[in-house]
Amino acid sequence: MTEEYTVDIELLCGVLNEDGSIEKSCTIKAMTGGLRKKISQPEYRKNGIKVIDAVLDACIISIGKNPFVASREKKRMLMADSDFLMMKIRQLSLGNEVSMQLQCPSCDTKWNAELHIDEIECFSIPEDNVEIIDGRRAFKIDTEHWKKCVMFYPNREDQAIIAKIAMNNPTQAAYSLYGRMLHLRDNKEVDDSEFMKEIDKMPLMIIDELTNEINGILPGVESTHEAECPGCSNTVEMEMGGADFLFKRPETGNKKRLKIG
Repeated sequence: MTEEYTVDIELLCGVLNEDGSIEKSCTIKAMTGGLRKKISQPEYRKNGIKVIDAVLDACIISIGKNPFVASREKKRMLMADSDFLMMKIRQLSLGNEVSMQLQCPSCDTKWNAELHIDEIECFSIPEDNVEIIDGRRAFKIDTEHWKKCVMFYPNREDQAIIAKIAMNNPTQAAYSLYGRMLHLRDNKEVDDSEFMKEIDKMPLMIIDELTNEINGILPGVESTHEAECPGCSNTVEMEMGGADFLFKRPETGNKKRLKIG
């Protein structure tokens, strides 16, 4: 029975081996009742990165021929593959359909919107913009205000650090991630702390120039989707993630009970 809930998949980006090769094959298994109980505890539900770590650690069997070792993969696995794996594990565990409760900001209509996981867009590393630096994959950008920059593709270690910041300040988390990613600017090494001081005084249009450039390159899973409000036909954004994504609400039953009176 266990084998029925185990599948082989191919990662979006794969992990980087010491010899420079990329391993994309991965075997995962479905979430169990024990795991659901674990991540339902308050300390997990209030900490997204703890949920991600618990799910990946429990549900990844192997990457390539090697058994999965969580501590080893924090640096080798990119953040994009972490998100991709969460999506695939959810699909294997609870099915392809995701139902999310939405409320229209225009007419206040509430409804359950449906999303099919196999229709979600996923993006890999652009093959023409990747190089290996210090055992990590990196990409280049060169714009008006961000000249000759080299940035690391973020990994699970970066994800864990910025997730804690994002709980209180998502903007601070994004800027902290940029600082961790930025390796060279004008061919000079960048210090994280100095970058954060600079960005505090930087005009928004220059920051957004960097954001747009990064967003156009980074691999990952498209997390934002659109749904049509049944009340006014306006478009409402739905964000993939959270409790509605990992916890499928049980149906009300097949209503075979006998009503008395």
